[in-house]
Amino acid sequence: MAKKKEELTGYDKESRFYTAADVEKVFDSIIREIEYGLSVREILRREETPSQRTFFKWLNLDDAKVIRYNQAMKMRAHNLFEEILEIADKQDKDVYLDRDGNERTDHNVVNRSKLQVDARKWVVGRLDPTKYGDKMDLTTNQKDLNIPILTIDPLSQVDDDTTQE
Repeated sequence: MAKKKEELTGYDKESRFYTAADVEKVFDSIIREIEYGLSVREILRREETPSQRTFFKWLNLDDAKVIRYNQAMKMRAHNLFEEILEIADKQDKDVYLDRDGNERTDHNVVNRSKLQVDARKWVVGRLDPTKYGDKMDLTTNQKDLNIPILTIDPLSQVDDDTTQE
């Protein structure tokens, strides 16, 4: 009796096919790495991982995977936020001793740290804008408030009686 052939769902860089069970296992592994702070691009560069095209095809075919991916990206944002604090607090290489024994600030290290912090702040703000974004959201649960906004017309404050007595 022939073994039932499992549904083929995608292929990797070496044209190996993934069964539905393989997809779940590989997807879970990728999601865990995203949660730890790695980028999708960094993960999918590895030879043993599927191509980006295959990974995003899996997302497009399964709403539950999209939800898990979005949650993982929020966790990644939180990990990047923690990295920002670590980089900002790290001072061990900011100062060095020159040949004469004088303390000098290594501006290259300080500038690199600033660049790392700024880049991560930008990414974190895009990954989870409701929590880390710069824009102040004047909504409730990302829905518009249904209260009228008071506007004042500056011309309505001018007295209509412009004649002088």
